[in-house]
Amino acid sequence: MPAFSQSTLNQLHSNIRTLWYRRQRVGKMHLSHEEYIDTFVPFEAREHFVAVARHVQSRPQWHDLHWPLADGTRLKLNVLLDSKVDRPAPPYMREHIVQPDAPQEIVDRINSWIATGGDAHRDFARVGVLLGKLNETCSRNTIRYYWPTIIPICAEHQETKRFAEELAALKPPKNPAPLPRGLQQACRLTAVTITTTLLIPADAQDQGWGEATIQVANGQRYSEPDLGAFSGLS
Repeated sequence: MPAFSQSTLNQLHSNIRTLWYRRQRVGKMHLSHEEYIDTFVPFEAREHFVAVARHVQSRPQWHDLHWPLADGTRLKLNVLLDSKVDRPAPPYMREHIVQPDAPQEIVDRINSWIATGGDAHRDFARVGVLLGKLNETCSRNTIRYYWPTIIPICAEHQETKRFAEELAALKPPKNPAPLPRGLQQACRLTAVTITTTLLIPADAQDQGWGEATIQVANGQRYSEPDLGAFSGLS
């Protein structure tokens, strides 16, 4: 028997989405025009990109960028260049490729951003998938034992706040069956996702656009041990 009814589960997924919206407001990566050029424009063309910036008008639209990850896969990102009268944007590259001499500090910054919250589509989809898996196979006190993150998720809405109080008062189960290793890892990762999001004020303003704004593209698929394949939240 599921730990939560379908109506409660639906509300918990809505709570997760509310937290995702909060994270999205401050989840973009900003680069300067110079950092964009140094990272994606070949060395021999950089001076030309700077020189023509004041003479061209870059249409503010999202362009695709496939960022190489450590595991050999690529993550689809979107990049938008913003132009001001005193800070004209350079032209877009036809194809965005990380240059061999790209500043390591910028590459590390983007990698760190992706790993630690930049990919909110993946992170919050993981929360929802894990909730579904645990709801199918565990009792409430077992969920609370392995995944105390369920408590702040319940506390996010008035309709589920009582479950947060009930779960907090539960005693640990006796000899609970161990979770598969992949679900244990998901419990740890989602704890970080929710904890860091709760540090963001609920009324936080959108961070807006930088000179070069990067965000993770919608519609991507992920696969993780014991969670299986899932789509990013969108």
